[in-house]
Amino acid sequence: MSKDYRSTETLHSMGDGVGTLAAGWARRSARVASLAVLALGAAILILVAGPKATEASELNAVSPPTAVAQVIATDFGQRVVDIARRYLGYRYRYGGISPSTGFDCSGYSYYVYRVAGKPISRSLYTQRWTGIPVSRYSLKPGDLVFFKNTYRYGLSHVGIYIGGGNFINAQSERVGVAIRSLKTYYWSSHYLTARRP
Repeated sequence: MSKDYRSTETLHSMGDGVGTLAAGWARRSARVASLAVLALGAAILILVAGPKATEASELNAVSPPTAVAQVIATDFGQRVVDIARRYLGYRYRYGGISPSTGFDCSGYSYYVYRVAGKPISRSLYTQRWTGIPVSRYSLKPGDLVFFKNTYRYGLSHVGIYIGGGNFINAQSERVGVAIRSLKTYYWSSHYLTARRP
């Protein structure tokens, strides 16, 4: 009788263990399904809003407080960011295009993209029209972000978006290559547009 009781008890505990395991898998599956829906929503947002964005909507786009805005980086975009970060703290030099001379803003983006394997123009004005337009709420790591009226009127500065609302840029002689936030008043108010080479 005691043996049968122990056997029954063992079977009950095994059943409880299987039930707990099944519940855990169900929770994980629900999380995976939610992430898949979120990723699909982000992809649809990019297809609908990204390529069709007009210049006016690019200038006035505001980042919405949703998880969809956190778009996953492409492999190439992440490569651009990884290369850009290598030069954090390097000096600024007007007309500079290499680590040995220092960088100005467009010289920095030119150099980083060349090392990443996708050469772009050296000129700030030509970079401004490189690739496809990207709205502010669809930015991905590696995108070029442009600013106006910083040290001169009109288009005047470029940086590389690194994710999380931040970008890296060759800012000035005083600062050098640094990471800044698009959410600060200064950079937000001077934001112009973005391109994906």
